[in-house]
Amino acid sequence: TRGPFLSTSSSVPTRSTSSEFVLGSTAAFLACVLSNPFEVVKTRTQVQGELAQAGSRRVYGNAFSALVVLAKAEGLHGVQKGLVPGLGYQIGLNGVRFGCFPIVRHKYVEAGVPGGTWLAGATVGMFGGALGMPFYLVKCRMQTRTSNAATAVGYQHAKYEGVVGAFRAIVHSNGVGGLYRGVDAMVMRVGMGSSVQLPVFTLTKEAILDRWPQARDWPILVSFVSSMLAGAGAVTVMNPWDVVTTRMCNQPEDGSLYRSSFDCLRKTYVAEGLAGFAKGWWAHWFRLGPHTTYCFVFLEALKGAADRGGVLQ
Repeated sequence: TRGPFLSTSSSVPTRSTSSEFVLGSTAAFLACVLSNPFEVVKTRTQVQGELAQAGSRRVYGNAFSALVVLAKAEGLHGVQKGLVPGLGYQIGLNGVRFGCFPIVRHKYVEAGVPGGTWLAGATVGMFGGALGMPFYLVKCRMQTRTSNAATAVGYQHAKYEGVVGAFRAIVHSNGVGGLYRGVDAMVMRVGMGSSVQLPVFTLTKEAILDRWPQARDWPILVSFVSSMLAGAGAVTVMNPWDVVTTRMCNQPEDGSLYRSSFDCLRKTYVAEGLAGFAKGWWAHWFRLGPHTTYCFVFLEALKGAADRGGVLQ
């Protein structure tokens, strides 16, 4: 049967919003465990050579060599840094995105809103990104921080005693607003990415199954192809804002490096040119594409289990 991401333009969602949120959050939670290593690589790559001219110290090369360097130097703990706040972020972001997208899409299309599918993706992405922002900020700082001088890049924050300890320290230093530093870039990042990723995934998967009905026997492969294609487009529009969000999150506590997200955007361009906004692109894609596949595979499995158990309807 078709799930919500395969629905034709105006099919009516069959689950409550709260049930979609729980199922979407759980699927994203599980997927994050598998995709987090490339998230660490992406974060480190984006702060490497921050505001420096070409030729500055370079620790990490391409996405895969960077993963090897990180694993050799810091072990399993290094490649899974920031996992706990990353899980919190995924619950906030994708609980809203996956949970609300089918419903918002249906409402927009039913109301005749032009580009309803794309607008629905952007809408749920922006809300989800804002909700998960405090966790994303802590994730960035934890993933950047290392006691290994050979692999250290970017500003190194003091070690936090867990996620709750991080929240307390940040609020003590910068107030509650400190947890939302760079939220405007985050909203742009996730809104633009979701406006491409969710609709392209949905429409690509529908097109594949309409063109090759026998592909229904290979749901994971279809999801993977759709995810990687959707991921390439999403990463391309997201990555400049992703770089800005990461740098805003990881800058010193006093905010002395960037006055605002647009100040970060300007300084990055002046110091590094357009290449600065492409930093971490490959690691971003290798994380986002498979991550989306994991999410939807887990999501369909969870929905099947919920249906069989008669729960979360």
